[in-house]
Amino acid sequence: MENLPNILKNEPAFRKKQIYKAWFDLNINRYEKISTLSLALREKLKNIPWLTVKLKTLQTSKTEHTSKALLELTDGEVIETVLMGRDNKKEDKPAELRYTICVSTQVGCPMNCAFCATGKMGFKRNLTTEEIVDQYRYWQKWLGKKGKIDNIVLMGQGEPLLNYDNVKNALNILLDNTDIGPRKITLSTAGVPSAMEKMIEDKEFPTVRFALSLHSATENTRTKLMPSHQKDFLKFLIE
Repeated sequence: MENLPNILKNEPAFRKKQIYKAWFDLNINRYEKISTLSLALREKLKNIPWLTVKLKTLQTSKTEHTSKALLELTDGEVIETVLMGRDNKKEDKPAELRYTICVSTQVGCPMNCAFCATGKMGFKRNLTTEEIVDQYRYWQKWLGKKGKIDNIVLMGQGEPLLNYDNVKNALNILLDNTDIGPRKITLSTAGVPSAMEKMIEDKEFPTVRFALSLHSATENTRTKLMPSHQKDFLKFLIE
């Protein structure tokens, strides 16, 4: 079966933008319903799944507004994503539930940090742009009108900076098609110097918040905790 990137590779950029916009419209549930697309393109898209993820298991806290979903991808691999709710209390208005979602960027993880269960799974593959975006779309659909997602943290399975291009593309799609601003998105990393330097120079990488998992400022201790630690990384970080 053909996938979305292959079908769109020869389409003009505005077609992609029309599809990205439709992804976040809760009144649309399949590509044939995107009225801004040509009939010919809708015909090509009719067998493409509207979501690249489907629910496998869901755990919900009874005392807190928190849920964890295990999502199955089209190739049978699974990833985790988490929804965390909080009351947005205002003096003159009733409390409104706002949500943060924790998003995965890889199936498994190659970093093998001592404190992280995902590292023990090993690394399977990078998530596609669509699979990253679809974690937001899954929760958006699950919530409906019950609450609003206003924060995203890339702190699920995987190292975001080892999936640089797909993470960058997914973040730009989310920023362009939701009302979430860059200060409401946090990219969390164990530290990949080459990608960190690339981010600084890359004008297309969005100015989201950056969180580094330091865990120790002592070289030997950090190496034991995080085997991916590179020699002189702390000096690099300071510079």
